[in-house]
Amino acid sequence: MFTSGTLRRSTTIALLSCGFLAGSASVIGISTFLASQNQAKADDRTDDERYWERYKEHHFEIFEAARNLREARGHLDGAAHDYHGHRTAALKLVADAQRELHLAIEAER
Repeated sequence: MFTSGTLRRSTTIALLSCGFLAGSASVIGISTFLASQNQAKADDRTDDERYWERYKEHHFEIFEAARNLREARGHLDGAAHDYHGHRTAALKLVADAQRELHLAIEAER
């Protein structure tokens, strides 16, 4: 039979094991959740963002310029009115600049 000390020690070991398994399951669950969130975030990127992501490391300045142009385009698209044609002209210039950055990267390949 079990003595009181042996029973207490076995119970403690069993409880610690259960706690460890529950903690491991929690960590695995959290890791899986975070991975799925990162995957969902990655899937939200536009084709343009995916294109530039490939060149981020080797052409960081060009990458940042492209990111800034995307942001500028977003602000211009959201402007309340056309400012006597200047907003439309600025959008065209942003598009031209974006096209030039694409050509610069393609020339380096």
